[in-house]
Amino acid sequence: MRDAYVAELGRLSGVENSTTREIGWEMSQGAWRLELRRRLTLRLSPRTRFILEFMARVRGQTITTVIERALQEAAEDVMDEKGNQYRWQDYWDIRESVRALRIINSDLFPTPEEEQLAAFTNEFWPFFYTAKNKSVIVTDNADTLWPRIEEYMAIWGKTSNDSSSAAAKAMEDTLRAAGLPAPNWRAPKRSGGHRKQRGYIDRQWR
Repeated sequence: MRDAYVAELGRLSGVENSTTREIGWEMSQGAWRLELRRRLTLRLSPRTRFILEFMARVRGQTITTVIERALQEAAEDVMDEKGNQYRWQDYWDIRESVRALRIINSDLFPTPEEEQLAAFTNEFWPFFYTAKNKSVIVTDNADTLWPRIEEYMAIWGKTSNDSSSAAAKAMEDTLRAAGLPAPNWRAPKRSGGHRKQRGYIDRQWR
């Protein structure tokens, strides 16, 4: 019955993109469930609604609980078209910054915003990682910087020669204000063409 339900759930339409993004990137585990109950909107066919209500009656659960548990069970065995298996537990963390950094450093299909974020954190890796291979996240730094990450990226995306240094200084000031040491970072050398590309990234991010 669960497989039939999951297949039916896959045919649901009308999930708002903005709501889906908030659930995936901004909610902690406790708030995730609250957000699902308050803001996730689904348009259900009468048949699907009946299936949900039927399963809820059989199990003595709410419809929300039925959906949550079915999704968690289905997510235990997720494979791509090449047969590679993925575990959501490998990417989940209660901290938004850690979840985002894990996603952008994986082989999952990135969104344009994630590609821009990856480019930014690659250039400023000492602020977010212990080493250039980005295998270990400096969680205190990431958590402190994350609420203003778009602001830093906007500074970085400008075409002026000192935009990287300005973005780095803004992050350094934020870390020091929080009582954290600023990392040793040096601005990389770039061609003018690369700066034009970064200007394009800034316009896309905004």
